Amino acid sequence: MIVGLIAGFIARALVPGPDPMGWLGTMILGIVGSFVGGTLAALIFGGTLEL
Repeated sequence: MIVGLIAGFIARALVPGPDPMGWLGTMILGIVGSFVGGTLAALIFGGTLEL
């Protein structure tokens, strides 16, 4: 969850402007983004998809 929180903060820093999303939304966004990124990396580089 901490990695998701950090990834969410980085994502919010890359998109400036007012955003009403709190820290929980930021953490969820980071976690979802990490799953999407991991899935895309596995598909592109021939890895396996495991949970």
